[in-house]
Amino acid sequence: NKTMDKFMCWMTDTFAPQVNKFAKNPWIVGIQDAIMTAMPMILIGSFTTVLSLVHIYIKGFPDFSKIGSFSFGLFSVFLSYLIPDAVMKQKHHPEIAKQSGLAGLSFFMILIYPKFDASGMIRFDSNAFGTGGMIAALVAGVFVGVIMNLFTNIKLISDESGLPDFVAVWFN
Repeated sequence: NKTMDKFMCWMTDTFAPQVNKFAKNPWIVGIQDAIMTAMPMILIGSFTTVLSLVHIYIKGFPDFSKIGSFSFGLFSVFLSYLIPDAVMKQKHHPEIAKQSGLAGLSFFMILIYPKFDASGMIRFDSNAFGTGGMIAALVAGVFVGVIMNLFTNIKLISDESGLPDFVAVWFN
């Protein structure tokens, strides 16, 4: 009983505040927001997987497996965009959130190491677009978030430059 009281006191007074501090970190919240935003695609992919099993046993039932390919099968692509987008919003830089997302997507495409065939066409391993590329998507998203966050402190064009605001945002 006394041991349990000590444990509960430690959980309440020491452990819980540290976990709460960690959970409020803008980087963690950004990653969490990105995953939660992409979560419906997991649900759609799961549902279509179940429906595809019905197709095996009932002749004439539609094959929904292609829908799964474009939900589950693109999860890492979604994360590579959404993580830097969400992190920039959490770090109070919404003006570059979309650009950060696009940069994260581009960097992800580099990280999954595309191949070029003899005719110069780019080829990707489609497994990397789905759950097979989640680590690469997380790395790409966080790396781009760090770089974009660092560059938000650099102002190459002053507010008095006379350039339109949307052009100044490209360089600042």
